[in-house]
Amino acid sequence: MKSPACLVVVISLAFTLVARADDAEKFNDFLKYTQEVVAKQHLIVYANIEFDNSKKKPLEFRYDHYPEIERMQPAAGGSYVRKQDGKWGKSDDWGETSKPAPAKVTADFDNWIGLVNAPLNNIHVELDKSQGGVVPTILEGEGGEDKEIVFELRREHSTNLGYPQFGFVPFGGKALIHSFNGPMHYGSDHVQAHFRYDFLFKVNVQMQEATPAASPSGSVVATVSAAASGSPASTATLSADDQSSGGEEVIKAACRQMQRGSWKVDAKLTFKKKLGITGLINGADFDLATHPEDGSAPMRQVAIMTLSWLSTDNGKNWKKTDAKDRGIYNWVHSPLIGGESMPAFMVVGNEPHGGETWQHLQLKPDEKVDDPSRLPNYWVVMDAQGEPAAVRHFAGPVLISGQVVQAEIDYAASKEPWITPPMMPRR
Repeated sequence: MKSPACLVVVISLAFTLVARADDAEKFNDFLKYTQEVVAKQHLIVYANIEFDNSKKKPLEFRYDHYPEIERMQPAAGGSYVRKQDGKWGKSDDWGETSKPAPAKVTADFDNWIGLVNAPLNNIHVELDKSQGGVVPTILEGEGGEDKEIVFELRREHSTNLGYPQFGFVPFGGKALIHSFNGPMHYGSDHVQAHFRYDFLFKVNVQMQEATPAASPSGSVVATVSAAASGSPASTATLSADDQSSGGEEVIKAACRQMQRGSWKVDAKLTFKKKLGITGLINGADFDLATHPEDGSAPMRQVAIMTLSWLSTDNGKNWKKTDAKDRGIYNWVHSPLIGGESMPAFMVVGNEPHGGETWQHLQLKPDEKVDDPSRLPNYWVVMDAQGEPAAVRHFAGPVLISGQVVQAEIDYAASKEPWITPPMMPRR
């Protein structure tokens, strides 16, 4: 007869094996679904590859893949397109017009594509056979604010060394790959790869998107990016003459729309002194600069996935910094959270602004206030169907590090499709 201690060990081991099997099944299902989507839709990959050999510069590029055409945009500049069974050509219009690309520029493109495709096809090599087979394991609490489901490809006899991590975002009742971080081999080099995967889906042309992006065929598309949380965002409308609560649904719908695409930000925060902030946000990524009105040194920070860079001399010099330090982003993004716990807002009215209709919404206080302008106020742009498309302006108090700060923030759609690292020029 087994002792109670032995029984506990056996039961614990059984539960562990079941959990591992469930994790592996989910991982394989998510990866299979991703492969099915890649075969039909527009895949975008932003790649950052760091060599263990410190003498070699990091490799940065963006790669776009359609079933019928590919595009490569290296950090050094230029846009190169290859159609099915064709050669690479230099083109800024998806191959409508192009000229031959220098072989020395495109020589490594297929190798780069092989790197970003390896996680999609789960291609890996186990050099240390003593660790046993690969065991996909869900990491609890690793998803962050983008709600990723993170798997680590551990081994049966793990040595607690760094293993590849795959991040997936829920979509359409399943999940799509969104990130890969981990070691890889590139020729004879050992590298650390950081890939972000986004997808553009063709949708019904009657669907209104806050920032529609053009595919090569000119279709209207919806982006699944770092903040993807499932099926396309729903919208809500509220009559301008309805002064009761319910305006918060308009704000939440507008905030959901702004989880996709890039947005220009122009903010003025009033602490004891005034601080300006300008730049871009895209999901959880950002490129933001401060403009202190007291003449103190400005700061610019760029953060992409798990990477972050900081400059204190107007972008002349950069150093890597902790990507978890997101204070500058939180200052301008906090009005866009639009969570389920948002308090009641009332509709003040509709206002024309440069050919757009903005709906003014104000926090509905529990009691009368002397100065309503000190309450949180949103101006949401409405589309042609009268549905929320985006937040255009926020004015009111925000809570930052336990301190209430008065904020005036303008938001506008940006033509920049993604946030670029400091060494990669904006297009």
